[in-house]
Amino acid sequence: AGTGKQVNYTLTMNGAAADNYNLKYGGANSSGAFSTNDNTITKRKVDVTFAPVTKTYDMTETNTSITGKVSSAEDAAVLNTDSAGLVNGSNVLTNLSTLNSQYGTGTGASFTANPNAGTNKDVRYQGLSAQMGKTLGANAGNYEFDADGFGKGTINRATINPGDVTFGTTNATKVYDGSRTVKYNENADPGAVKNYITRAMWNGNNVLGAFDVDTAEYTNKNVNGGASQNVIYKMKLNESNTNFQLGTTPLTANGTGVITPKDVKATVKSTLSKVYDGTTTVLGAAKNAAGNVVANANDLIKLDGLINDGATNVSTAVYANKNAGTDNRTVNYTPAIDAAHAGNYRLVDGAGNAVTLPLATNNNTITKRKVDVTFDPVTKSYDGTAANNTIAPKVSADNAAVLALDSSGNVSGTTITNLTGVTSEYGTLSGTTFTPDKNVGTKTVRYNGVDAA
Repeated sequence: AGTGKQVNYTLTMNGAAADNYNLKYGGANSSGAFSTNDNTITKRKVDVTFAPVTKTYDMTETNTSITGKVSSAEDAAVLNTDSAGLVNGSNVLTNLSTLNSQYGTGTGASFTANPNAGTNKDVRYQGLSAQMGKTLGANAGNYEFDADGFGKGTINRATINPGDVTFGTTNATKVYDGSRTVKYNENADPGAVKNYITRAMWNGNNVLGAFDVDTAEYTNKNVNGGASQNVIYKMKLNESNTNFQLGTTPLTANGTGVITPKDVKATVKSTLSKVYDGTTTVLGAAKNAAGNVVANANDLIKLDGLINDGATNVSTAVYANKNAGTDNRTVNYTPAIDAAHAGNYRLVDGAGNAVTLPLATNNNTITKRKVDVTFDPVTKSYDGTAANNTIAPKVSADNAAVLALDSSGNVSGTTITNLTGVTSEYGTLSGTTFTPDKNVGTKTVRYNGVDAA
């Protein structure tokens, strides 16, 4: 192709009368041949079209399916003249398989490569003109091709099934709350829980950004002594994802986690007081500051922080010793939660420190027991003295039971036995003055030294 091209002409005349004519070119007789030098061969503009292509999302914009066709059989014939076999019988160019090709948006200088899934995407075939020139060699100057070719294509979403993605996780942790729900910094929001997922490897690439946590659960709701246990994260694609779709089988990430005990504050509810009963018993015996009998664990210790999981207060308390004293008796408390739930909690004091057992208070009271002693009526025959030798003091059944704890050998039923140092006389009582009287008659009987005995 070019301008100022020479064209050689050969003039001939045919027919029976041909000899009657003399051919001239430019006013002179011609020998039958001449040429011109102002002719032009224009470059052949060859339009190459590319068939629509499709691939599955692979995180790259690369297209490897390249099928370029010339637009006409005439173009195909000319190209094959200069380079045999360059175009096959379907007008497909056979030399384009090594082109660099990308999915994207735009044509010409505005083209931008884009690896994301989508339909009706532009596809660039980079270096079309250069590749054709390389193939045509010296004949390349006779053709005109677009620098880059363009076509259309689709990138389909990649389907992800279990096993296609390898998830990485860090150890989950939360404070016991009675549920299997996974929490991150005590936040159960799936967006927060996703912080435990460190990677999602697919075809060698981390695609964690395409996923969200749907649900996440421990296999057991309990602390389990602080031992690590399995955590299962059910994963889903997030709303901004355009490149993946899930198969029919749920996608999960497996991890581990621990549940730590929940702090429960144990507080003594009240000072205690009771009447001396010969024991260190508190429940059912002592009263609180309001004067009510402490009947159960909840009357002894207040537990703040238990959740509605069936845990019960089984705290106990005893006086340090049984003896009477005012505002100076020590009570030792053992705050406790039932055995089935105790492992899920940590008992702490008001400062948040673990409770050291026993939890003691030393301002409690045991008041002295007032024991009323009675004597049955006695009788004797006159013997010239006022002395009474029938001494059988009695007390109430309650008092007898307490006295028996301290001196079982001196109590028989409700009668006090084996007392020494007690003396007794018949007599008369006038006001507060007792006068012994040995004479026959109905008398007042005085018993001396009972308290000391």
